[in-house]
Amino acid sequence: AWFHIMKCGSSFGATLAHFANSSLPELAHMPSCSGNVSDAHEDSCENGTQGARDFFKYKYPMHEWFPDVFWTTNRSSEPGAHRPIQDSDFQEWKGHFVGLFRSPQARVASAYNHFVIASLDKEEKLFEYDHSRQMHYLTKFAAVARGTVTKMLSGMYDVNPIRCEMHFDNWIMKDSQCLHGECRRCLKKDPSAAALKLALARLQKFSFVGLTDHFDLSVCLFHAMFGGECWPVEFANMRKSLFYDNYSDFLADHAIQDPYDGQIFREASKMFWSNVARYNVTTENCLRMCPGSNASFTMS
Repeated sequence: AWFHIMKCGSSFGATLAHFANSSLPELAHMPSCSGNVSDAHEDSCENGTQGARDFFKYKYPMHEWFPDVFWTTNRSSEPGAHRPIQDSDFQEWKGHFVGLFRSPQARVASAYNHFVIASLDKEEKLFEYDHSRQMHYLTKFAAVARGTVTKMLSGMYDVNPIRCEMHFDNWIMKDSQCLHGECRRCLKKDPSAAALKLALARLQKFSFVGLTDHFDLSVCLFHAMFGGECWPVEFANMRKSLFYDNYSDFLADHAIQDPYDGQIFREASKMFWSNVARYNVTTENCLRMCPGSNASFTMS
């Protein structure tokens, strides 16, 4: 069950797909549509939608390549969807959840860059040069994104936190007075103490926890824990971000933190490094396990 948080590493889907079906072509990976990641054919998109959706729906259809393997729902049939964990999901997949986690400031910076700056820049060319305007909305976006991972893990929220981030431009930016329900619910509903407690408890039941900022090491750890062939293509970054500004520094300099997701990330980090030690994941062992990857298996 792939618990896929926004901006935490869609590329990890390649590792999961190859592990789930060892007969996949060696270069199969989450496509970027650009034809630049590895093999031009494998990086192309059948329907113009990059990432896991194109991979599991068009390139390697679920019913042919991965029947009854991945976590899906009646409302969302894509394994790589950004999907909160509901009670029924957790009961069915408990002990089988895997996911990558990222520091809240880094995740928010990347999400803001992707969902707001990159999309608006297509319509408003002057936006990227208006630093004060960017930072004003970054502060508001961080408020909207506060507790997103906690809500996704617990399944407890008034409005889907994923939609709050994805629709920030329409729901928040265009409603400057925050008069409508979507804006109010997105901005004013932090996770409850019960939601945080449940999220932390569910995290403990994950079978695998990786860290986005240690992506290469996370892939190596996955194979150390579960086996399977480690292919060089698993380390390809299918969607590199082009940052217009250093949003993480702004968040840090202005002490804009997430007390909820911060706790989740700290616990995920403890679990990750504990497993790195337990499974003797070292730079040398990773190089032997994943030959030809040109990956950076840094231990700090």
